[in-house]
Amino acid sequence: MFLKEIEIEGFGRFLGERIFLEPGLNVLYGPNESGKTTLHAFLTGMFFGLRRMRGRAARKDAYSRYEPWEDALRYGGSIRFSCGGKDFCLRRRFPKERARTSLVCETDGEQLCVEDGDLAMLLGNISESVFTNTVSIGQLAAATGEELAAELENYMANCQDGGVGDLDIQRALDALRKKRRELQKAKEEKEALWQDGLRRHQEEIAFWTQEKERLEEQIKEGEALEEQSAPKEEEKAFPTGLLVGGMALLGILLLAALLVAPGPWKLLALVVAAGEGGLFWYLQKAREALKRQKARQEAYWQEEEKRKWARERLTEELAEKSLLLENLQKECEEYEESPAVPEELLVEMAGITLAIETIEEISGQVRSRLG
Repeated sequence: MFLKEIEIEGFGRFLGERIFLEPGLNVLYGPNESGKTTLHAFLTGMFFGLRRMRGRAARKDAYSRYEPWEDALRYGGSIRFSCGGKDFCLRRRFPKERARTSLVCETDGEQLCVEDGDLAMLLGNISESVFTNTVSIGQLAAATGEELAAELENYMANCQDGGVGDLDIQRALDALRKKRRELQKAKEEKEALWQDGLRRHQEEIAFWTQEKERLEEQIKEGEALEEQSAPKEEEKAFPTGLLVGGMALLGILLLAALLVAPGPWKLLALVVAAGEGGLFWYLQKAREALKRQKARQEAYWQEEEKRKWARERLTEELAEKSLLLENLQKECEEYEESPAVPEELLVEMAGITLAIETIEEISGQVRSRLG
């Protein structure tokens, strides 16, 4: 197909514009905003039409963007081209209310039908996306060198077998890499949470281990204190009261003997009375010592009841802390055996990595075949 003449009745900034093209390469140039992009959009619209969107999308679609600035009823134009040794004229009117398309073979005057696929046949049955990505490549943001080559190779690889130019390989790779970065971030967060959970388990185990050791030490100290403060074995009961009473009665008898006995016997009675007085004093002291010993024993057994209650409380607390520590240790072992990252996440990351490698390998093969 060779374009021969472009007539723009109304399209964007153009109104009543006509461009004649010569055989060979034609270059249309001009400063920014001179209409180069608009002319490019006009050619695409003439071959494939302009679809008008609905709702908010209609504000930014191609139909609204290139609607004539003046006289909207003149929205459209015509193209003359040659194909297969014949000349054709394609005319379009874009206004929704008066939209129409005509295709005429000027060589023999045959009226063709665009709706039945005659125009598509002349275009080689390529889709609009293939046309805009290959034959009619749009502005590439002034890409040069390797950037331009990569862009062209991408378009060519997209259309190689399926003929679908809008499957952008680079965009697909970028999307996959973005998803992989998101999954990698999620993986790192889960690993950090796992490490934090393990650290907290270990800290709790260390704390309760110290508590258990503290309780064991308190129990040992209590047992040692009991051994040190235990009173001596209680002495056998001694009838000091009866003995003192008997001695008192004996003293009365000796006193009577002193009063009535002759001289030598008085001296003997006096000696016996003195010995009885000394024994009486000793017995009184022994009686007081026994009272003090009994008081100490009673105090000890009172303290022993308190220590027994405290020992039982510490023993119960030790058993409770030992059970808690044992449960924490088992829980920590299970936590260490559990995976830091869910298997589903690892599988998804591996799948995305495989997809990226496969796409890069296949697209590289296509590009190498295309040179």
